[in-house]
Amino acid sequence: MAAQSQHRRARSLADQQQSHTRAAKRAAAGVVLVLAFTLLGAGSAFAITRETVLARAQTWIDSPVPYSQAAYFGGYRTDCSGYASMCWQTGTSWSTRTFYKVSHPISVGELKPGDAMLAAGNHIRIFYGWVDAEHTRYVAYEQTGPTTKSSIKSLASDLGYGYIPYRYNLIEDGPARRNVLMNGSFDVWASGDPVWWTARQGREETLTVRHKDVYNTPRNSLELLNPSGNTRVFTEFAQTVDVAPAVPYTLSAWARTTSDPRGLELRLDYLDAPRPYWEDPSQIDVRAFALTPEEPGP
Repeated sequence: MAAQSQHRRARSLADQQQSHTRAAKRAAAGVVLVLAFTLLGAGSAFAITRETVLARAQTWIDSPVPYSQAAYFGGYRTDCSGYASMCWQTGTSWSTRTFYKVSHPISVGELKPGDAMLAAGNHIRIFYGWVDAEHTRYVAYEQTGPTTKSSIKSLASDLGYGYIPYRYNLIEDGPARRNVLMNGSFDVWASGDPVWWTARQGREETLTVRHKDVYNTPRNSLELLNPSGNTRVFTEFAQTVDVAPAVPYTLSAWARTTSDPRGLELRLDYLDAPRPYWEDPSQIDVRAFALTPEEPGP
């Protein structure tokens, strides 16, 4: 009887061990699955498009946010690294020495809007876009003080100071831009003028002012003031873009004037045309421009 009792106890212990082993295997499998789902989910949850990066970058320009290495705004430190972290929506504020953990170096030729120029241990700038076709100058969005700002930087100078092009690991290319105009809503400014727009005629006599939309929307606007009172003084802001042949485009504009609307002229010129192709002086209200290919018909 004692032997049989010991045998049953030993068998019971063995069954318990097998049961614990099966439970442990199930638990381990459950942990593996949870980790797998968690890791896969994290990769897609923080992916961000280039358009979104630039839109987020614009928010601190429009606010504007004061520079500080101790303060936080919207969950991010308000220095250069915190600003870049916010633009990339990394979830935390990295430093110029630790960005290598969430980004990687690229070549100059690979630079796209939403990438960055990083001088490890010193400074980081968000790359907004090239200013010229030769890719010698670019628009930088950065937090340097007293507030977030945009400016035009020399690529050669930056490379000489040790800046290296960097790309956020989770950035994605979004849909292609439909508006062929650059800075059509006058968001990007440097040295007192909207970038990618060229001032002609009487520029030195006209004041150019950037301000928020009077209707309290996020849209920026370009205001031209003539302090001289001379009605013959005018300024022309123009932009030259390439369009595809045999593709219909739509030109739209939003403008406003508090003076005689006859003083405002909106015009689209084809450079190889003998006269203006489109002109409508009856438009009285300029806030934003767009030149987009028309949607295909049914």
